[in-house]
Amino acid sequence: MARKWNTLELRNQILQMLPTRGTGITVLELTTKLHSLGFDATKKTVQRNLDALAASGVYPIDCNDKAEPYGWRWAEGMAFSQHGMSVAEAIALTLVAKELRRILPKSLLAAIEPQIAYARGKLDAEVRSRRNRVSGWASKVCSVPRHQELVPPKVDPDVLEVIEEAVLAEKQLDLTYQKLGEAMPAERRVEPLAILQRGPTTYVVARPAQGKGPQLYAVHRATKASIVAARVRREGFDLEQFVASQRHIVGANQEVDLVARVDGNLVRILRETPLEPAMTIHDKGDGWFQIQARVTYNTALEQWLLGHGRAIEVLEPRVLREAIRAHATAMNNTYTIASFG
Repeated sequence: MARKWNTLELRNQILQMLPTRGTGITVLELTTKLHSLGFDATKKTVQRNLDALAASGVYPIDCNDKAEPYGWRWAEGMAFSQHGMSVAEAIALTLVAKELRRILPKSLLAAIEPQIAYARGKLDAEVRSRRNRVSGWASKVCSVPRHQELVPPKVDPDVLEVIEEAVLAEKQLDLTYQKLGEAMPAERRVEPLAILQRGPTTYVVARPAQGKGPQLYAVHRATKASIVAARVRREGFDLEQFVASQRHIVGANQEVDLVARVDGNLVRILRETPLEPAMTIHDKGDGWFQIQARVTYNTALEQWLLGHGRAIEVLEPRVLREAIRAHATAMNNTYTIASFG
């Protein structure tokens, strides 16, 4: 008798039916087995889900296409066993899933949802039965940002899904996009290269179809998105290098030898979490300490220095000292009594 089911349940059953050796199981055999469990999925539906699982890159499954009918199986040495998942593994997966939901496209998340759902159910069952004190760990641990959180901008989920699909398929996009400061949105054809999550904002790294260098496009500023057939040019693009370049604004990401005076409270923090492994600390004997470290000069460094206020004074390099002094002077001018009200 057929029962109600969803895609996640279907994929979960398919994964558990795949053999770990031999020529594999055919789509027809899978469909027959699924029918015996109450899944009234068609061969076409089973095939489509197998293709999606394989294309996700999450599950190492292979299609043996040496002879028809083709057989599906786990790659050599691989298997999927939810029933063997330990409580510790379920906790780890549940915690990691919270972060993954922010950065993984829906298509990839759908592929691992069976494991996430199983992990959550396993922990719930352990808590209800009180069989394992560790099972409640996921509700006792969290990760919080170091800096002030901003409310995430509203993103059209349909637009985001199209953008994610274009990035995965390496196809160009037509975007209706309004740049910050523009009065009206405009049509743009871009070549999407990557998805970048910076704080609460999701960006697509894309190269203008008629341009050269990649740029950041905030997804929430796009009102429409459609995939076009043209392929994306990825030659010469490196995501890590691009991310590094986006942090500079000043200093061109050059490495510099930072020399600074820090107070007693900050030096205690830096002893635990130094700026770099070879950082040195010298006690000046007057309640202040001098640190020296090889760091990258960029906006992130400036923001870190400004965030510690009077607890740190930059001595070298001079260009960085002058930049911090200029920021401090501007802030002082903003907060003068004369300007209040």
